[in-house]
Amino acid sequence: MKKNEIMKEYGFEEIEKEVKKMCNLGEMIARENIEKGLVQGQKKKNIELITNLMNSLSISFSKAVELLKVSKDKVLEIEKYFKS
Repeated sequence: MKKNEIMKEYGFEEIEKEVKKMCNLGEMIARENIEKGLVQGQKKKNIELITNLMNSLSISFSKAVELLKVSKDKVLEIEKYFKS
């Protein structure tokens, strides 16, 4: 019981709560960065596949994405790379 009184007196319960919040925030940021990395990796892979298909078969961007069945929202993202 003495330990709990000392912890209350010096505010350790509040510190513990803040530490937990910071740990949760750190975990959330790590998860977001992992997800971003996965998305970027997939985008890079899609660009590579489309480029290879275009070069191998001498076809247009639109035909390559059609053959690969790339979703329209991903096509819009990837298309920016080919236009630059």
